[in-house]
Amino acid sequence: MAHQDVVPVDPATYPLWKVPPYSGKLVDGYVWGRGSVDDKSNLIAMLLTIEALLEEGWTPKRSITLSFGFDEEASGLQGASSLAKYLQEHQKQKFAMIVDEGAGYDLAFGKMTAMPGIAEKGYMDVRVKVNTLGGHSSNPPAHTSIGYLALLLAHIEANPRPIHITPESPIFKTIECSAVHGPDMPKSLREQIILASKGDKKALRIVEQFIVHGNGPNADYIRSILGTTQAIDMIHGGVKANVLPEEAFAIVNHRIATDSSIAALKDSVANLLYPVASKYNLELVGFDNKTVSAPPSPVRGKITVSDAWKDGLEPAPITPTDSEAYKLLSGSIRAAWEDAHPGEDSIIVAPSMMSGNTDTRWYWTLSDNIFRYSHTGLYQYYNGIHTVNEAIRLDGFVDLVKFYSTLILNADESQSI
Repeated sequence: MAHQDVVPVDPATYPLWKVPPYSGKLVDGYVWGRGSVDDKSNLIAMLLTIEALLEEGWTPKRSITLSFGFDEEASGLQGASSLAKYLQEHQKQKFAMIVDEGAGYDLAFGKMTAMPGIAEKGYMDVRVKVNTLGGHSSNPPAHTSIGYLALLLAHIEANPRPIHITPESPIFKTIECSAVHGPDMPKSLREQIILASKGDKKALRIVEQFIVHGNGPNADYIRSILGTTQAIDMIHGGVKANVLPEEAFAIVNHRIATDSSIAALKDSVANLLYPVASKYNLELVGFDNKTVSAPPSPVRGKITVSDAWKDGLEPAPITPTDSEAYKLLSGSIRAAWEDAHPGEDSIIVAPSMMSGNTDTRWYWTLSDNIFRYSHTGLYQYYNGIHTVNEAIRLDGFVDLVKFYSTLILNADESQSI
């Protein structure tokens, strides 16, 4: 799987690009342009792989399906959703495995580590809306709707959701692999991780505290993908400077932890806002128009929380790592690495996950083995994704082709998946 679409480039940033953002030019050893990393590199690498194999006379023994959406950056509502529906109607059995874009490989505690995603967080945009009486700005109340909204948003940001880790978490599996293979992991932490993997709850809490308060490799990123996160991304209110705003709202984006759910998120949002509503004598209406609090008169306003776009997504099913499909993927990653990096230290494969969502959200029923992985090193990107000067090193792109060739040929020959 891959997607053809890209996020737009802000015209105001054009002068900041070293190479025109839609040129696709090869300059200084990099392929430049929007989508060079996300996700045209994977898409073109897959097509080149199939083309090269066919030109060499290769005939596949089993079916290989290429599925390329065109609106992944807009949640795949028309592209991947339609492709998945078509496959569900015509596929007689589940796919042995599905591979889509995802994280790649990087150094972790002194060991090169590939991190295929075996899960995805859930997603929900919550609309927090405040309604109050309007009027002339020359005779204002203590708080307008915008003022109340500001108090609510400050309370939300002051109360991030606690982070917990379990041995079943994909991130625990990542650090467990580092504990076994990473030479730079502190000995004391290594010992606690190994104890936690054997069921020691005290050791697990020590590991959890290291993650929550530590500053190790990618600490902020690991924290962000472990727990349910919240980000206030949009805000609106007011129509004129001398008119008291009758309505103000904000959109709070949530990425739901793999061990949580939409229902749990809804409960937590309502519980979080209740003290503010109570303090300022505001009515609070929760999801599905259920009244959470109805204060005595005089009611100063109304807070309503809702699923902003009615497209909340539950966390994805976690792909098992004791399957033949995972073994085949891991072996293909190691083989592709050794082919591209002869004489270098070997690579390990540690199950993990990304913070974002992919088109695989539409494919959950089509396979029990869904992996999100892009076989490139983070050091092979010039400046990341969705930003100015998106680019991938040419040798990193070649590594992608080698990986897909290895994976496809191994899967085609396999008798175990």
